Amino acid sequence: QTGFSVYHDNLTPPLVPNVSQTITAGYVVYQDARNESLNEAIIFRHSRGGEVFYIPGFYTQWSRRYGNIRPFFRYQYINVPNDDPIYRTVGRRNGPSVGFKYDLSDFVNFKAQYDHTSLRRLSAIDELFLQLSFTF
Repeated sequence: QTGFSVYHDNLTPPLVPNVSQTITAGYVVYQDARNESLNEAIIFRHSRGGEVFYIPGFYTQWSRRYGNIRPFFRYQYINVPNDDPIYRTVGRRNGPSVGFKYDLSDFVNFKAQYDHTSLRRLSAIDELFLQLSFTF
């Protein structure tokens, strides 16, 4: 599967002049009974007066099912300019995630995920996420 989207809006944040925002994204997905590859790239474009700011980002994820368990690897990246009028506090963030999803039944699964995120001019962040999900 492949896809593409464009979204445009005029933002009116408090204490900041209005900002025109265009978000362009594209994705490529491959899935079969055991393998899965998810890939998406995105570019935010903010303009204010004569200034233009671009924010590139992407992620890629690969996983393979082994019975009831699906280990995965993902890498994500976003780079926000320091002077972006909307998301300046995000900065650059990038790094890998690894984990697995375990199907306890058709209606319940457990997921464990470890993230290592590098940040611009800050120490890296290491996080562990655990999730129990139910569906009906």
